[in-house]
Amino acid sequence: MWRLGVLLAFILALGAGYYTGLTTAQSKLVTPDEINTVEIRNRTLKSVVMVIAKSAPEAVPQGEDPNFFSSGFFYKPNLIVTNYHAINNSPVSIRVQLSDGRQFPVTIEAYDPGIDIAVLRVSGVTAPAVVKFGNSGDVLPGQKAIILGAPLKKPNNVSVGVVSSFNRIEEFNDDIGVEIPEMLLTDANIEGGNSGGPILDSKGNLIGVVDANLESTITATGKVGLGIPSNLVQQSLSDLERFGRSQRGQLGATLKDVSELEPFALEAVGLSSSRGALVMDVEPDGAGAKAGLQPSEISSDGKLKRLGDIILKVDSKAVQGRFDTIQEIAKRRPGQVLTLTVWRNKKPVQLKVTVTPRLPR
Repeated sequence: MWRLGVLLAFILALGAGYYTGLTTAQSKLVTPDEINTVEIRNRTLKSVVMVIAKSAPEAVPQGEDPNFFSSGFFYKPNLIVTNYHAINNSPVSIRVQLSDGRQFPVTIEAYDPGIDIAVLRVSGVTAPAVVKFGNSGDVLPGQKAIILGAPLKKPNNVSVGVVSSFNRIEEFNDDIGVEIPEMLLTDANIEGGNSGGPILDSKGNLIGVVDANLESTITATGKVGLGIPSNLVQQSLSDLERFGRSQRGQLGATLKDVSELEPFALEAVGLSSSRGALVMDVEPDGAGAKAGLQPSEISSDGKLKRLGDIILKVDSKAVQGRFDTIQEIAKRRPGQVLTLTVWRNKKPVQLKVTVTPRLPR
């Protein structure tokens, strides 16, 4: 009887193992790390989608695919996270393809260009699974990073690496993502189509959202993947759901690095340093305009005729350029009051600015 009981317990345990997929993985794989990767991939894949944004025929060069492919994931039963840059070119339709190949239409629910995030609402299906958010603030360089998505139009793809670091990146197109203070960097492979997909830790929790990669150069081969930290994404989603738009502070002005100006232009206004952010344009209803921020004057042929205000400090912090300025203001919430120190008429002037959220587009 004892032997029969032990044998029965072993059979039950073996059956449970196959039920969870653990024993199957162990029978085919070599290391615990391989088992971990496969199990997370299998468990999470149903929450991952391929996003297909179709452009109008007249907006696409002849012979090119009108569809833009990216990735995304369910974070609620009918809501999907992806990148803003994947859906910002006025597509005529957007649909998502689930891991089983079924496709469903989606609409744009909300977006946050400052951190390159968009939320899509799906019709006709409820999420087979949702991704669980982890705490990117607890992530350490060297930890495992698992990426799921549809690179190069190939759905259900997995790549694995480590979190290389968290670093400041200032190379943004059209200011999309410019409010991300630090990117998650990874050596896990990221290709076109991975954008918007999840970056997971070894527990299968979300620690980042794929955003882009840094291409190799002559002096540095390979690619470095960039992700938006999950804590920043979660905060944005909370604001989008509650307010319909980002609640990070906005100045409502177009800025340019003072370091890009010719030395004689700085000398003409009495500046010897190339630090600071030149105000190029001011939105009429923005926080900067209400505070009296003065824009630059541009000639009809696009040349700079007169320098506007040059921002030197946000509160007590000296800024190096436009990125610093945007980042410092983005840390504030709407309604907060800050002090800008600007260079005007060859002397510093202080302006009180009441922070406002991003203006509707």
